[in-house]
Amino acid sequence: MGRRRTPGEIAYALVIGGLAALALVILVGPILVVLATSFTDSRSIRFPPTGFSLRWY
Repeated sequence: MGRRRTPGEIAYALVIGGLAALALVILVGPILVVLATSFTDSRSIRFPPTGFSLRWY
């Protein structure tokens, strides 16, 4: 068994985990938005999408 972690170590791990999750959302979020909007049938970005198309692929 490993040693018990101190409250400071637990807090540090939570902060690092939260920052990693935030970085993931910031980096991957825009890619997911562009991917989702690329399937619309219009030439410009509209939300909500008016239709579905594979035109750009």
